[in-house]
Amino acid sequence: MARRPDRPAAARASAAQPASREPEEFPISSYGRQRLLDTALRLFDDRGIDGVSARTIAQEAGHRNVAAVNYHFGSLEELVRAVLARRTAEIDMKRNALLDQLEAAGPVEPRAALRAMVSPMVDLLDEPDGRRHIRLMAQAANHPDFHGNTSTNFISSLARGALHLLPLVEHLPPTQRAYRTQNILGLALYALAEHSRLLDAHPPERKPLDKAAFTDEILDTLLGTLHGHA
Repeated sequence: MARRPDRPAAARASAAQPASREPEEFPISSYGRQRLLDTALRLFDDRGIDGVSARTIAQEAGHRNVAAVNYHFGSLEELVRAVLARRTAEIDMKRNALLDQLEAAGPVEPRAALRAMVSPMVDLLDEPDGRRHIRLMAQAANHPDFHGNTSTNFISSLARGALHLLPLVEHLPPTQRAYRTQNILGLALYALAEHSRLLDAHPPERKPLDKAAFTDEILDTLLGTLHGHA
């Protein structure tokens, strides 16, 4: 009987390996981390930050290892922060680009500065995960373990935009100016979170404003708050 020619070593090694269950374009560790982030965003939004365990997230994400959250992030708390941080750079970049355009054209009016600060967040309302992210930010802003550590704080573009709002609070004592400016950010986040819930409600309790009308409503409210007297 004729002997069959040996297959090349690389082919033998390939045949000996089980088929990968992950998409080829992603390294397994990277794709596994991404699955955890996506699943955590959904579960935190559906059940609350304190209503989901690391084990549940790992299982829902399809990981065989129930300790996958600790492996990839170190702890559940760090996973929350990682989910929150995913959009921070994108939002910051868009906001800085809008401020670049305004500042290049001359003095920046407070309403235009506010629009530049708010618009990248309003854009998140256009997609389901964006709306989930807004609601998670609102959760974290009111959570004792994450308050002060979310992307709602003064990342570079927010601090930059806030400088153009100073003329509106010059009538206030210096210590109160910071409070007033910070309060409008909390007010904006609350309005965005409530609108995102309205958009995802079936049926909604009332007809949602369209994007342009909603943006104008936020700007009017924030400007009115800044203009208010002590």
